[in-house]
Amino acid sequence: MYRIFRRAAILLLALLLALCGGCAYFPFRDASALMRPPLPPDADARAIQALLRETYGGQGEVVFKQPLEGGDAVAYAGPEGERLSVALFGVESGLPSDGAEVNMALLRQEGTYWRLLCDAALAGTHVLALEFTAFADGGQGLLVRWRQPEGKCFAVYGFDPGAAEGGLRLLGEGGYDILQWADLDGDGARELFYALHRPNPVGALHRPNRAGAYKYQEGIFRPMGEEIYLDSPALRYLEPVRAQNGGKEFLLFDADMQEGRYTEVVYWDGEALRAPFTSGSTFRERKIPLRMEEGKARIPSEYPMPEGDGAAQRVRWSEITEEFTLRTIAENLLYLNTTQWIQLPAQWGDSITARPDPEDPRTLRFYEWDGRRRGKELFWLYSNGSESELLLRSGLTREGERAGMDLAFLAEIHNDEGRGGQ
Repeated sequence: MYRIFRRAAILLLALLLALCGGCAYFPFRDASALMRPPLPPDADARAIQALLRETYGGQGEVVFKQPLEGGDAVAYAGPEGERLSVALFGVESGLPSDGAEVNMALLRQEGTYWRLLCDAALAGTHVLALEFTAFADGGQGLLVRWRQPEGKCFAVYGFDPGAAEGGLRLLGEGGYDILQWADLDGDGARELFYALHRPNPVGALHRPNRAGAYKYQEGIFRPMGEEIYLDSPALRYLEPVRAQNGGKEFLLFDADMQEGRYTEVVYWDGEALRAPFTSGSTFRERKIPLRMEEGKARIPSEYPMPEGDGAAQRVRWSEITEEFTLRTIAENLLYLNTTQWIQLPAQWGDSITARPDPEDPRTLRFYEWDGRRRGKELFWLYSNGSESELLLRSGLTREGERAGMDLAFLAEIHNDEGRGGQ
């Protein structure tokens, strides 16, 4: 340890004589031109970490204690033609504030050397993701996501990768539950869309769930219109998917409720963000996910058997029209779990209804329906609803046999897996 401090002290003294200037975000950054030859690719992380220890080690022990989820603390994802790196680190000096923030260093490879461009301090300690991005005016940016006790946050920084000394300029920041780049207005540049879910305070009348977007203009991120409120039953949002309509991209994402799921759709109409559907229009009790097929969104929803009391539900699939309405493309489906289903015969129409068995709701009993009341039971269908080992049994009643009911359709069980999901 003595050798490390002695080496760092000598190096810092040399730097003070040779270098000046630095970035404005972190007090230990008076060495932005420090370079060190890189090692082979499998040792890049060690080389960069050694560079940062030499730069900041005079203030305490440099530690790389916050790796990204699913990866190392050093991320490589620079713009085309650039070899950039972002390293996450902390400096432990023995003060009570140690560990309260994570520092982010931006580096660039120049020939056989690494150059430290700049760094910044993040407000959180649990960094989730780092992502380089390019702006419409040719500038470069860095999107950082992290988690705080109150929820997830993001910040967008701009920088000039060609500068000898580059500063990270904070362009915009905020909270999010889902975050997605999309060309919402069709101008060829991507906007940053976000949606937030917040618990509804007891007795509150307002809807806390909302969505918005940021657009890069004149070197900063500006809100793209006003935030909009989303439907209130959501307890969490799933990852969004992008689809196209009229040359513009729009977002779809499933929202889980306490019992069931629905799909939110958000698009830009030229003046404002719109969310045209309520939870009721895309609701399904089984948490069937929306899916994409050949670039087109498919949204499931449930509707009742003709008896109309909601005891047994059928599923229909819809697509989004150019006017952002729902158009049915498949219906009369009976889902056995969230991916497997059977197609009820179209010729039945609304002449048959079904109700769960009162002693075992996994058994559906099917009856005649004359438009006003239930008739005689025709057949029954049992499904254990398992996602991994589906068990299906069925049987005709005497009335079903007399009516010549054919249950051959039950032999063909369809599966949504592999057809494109979220």
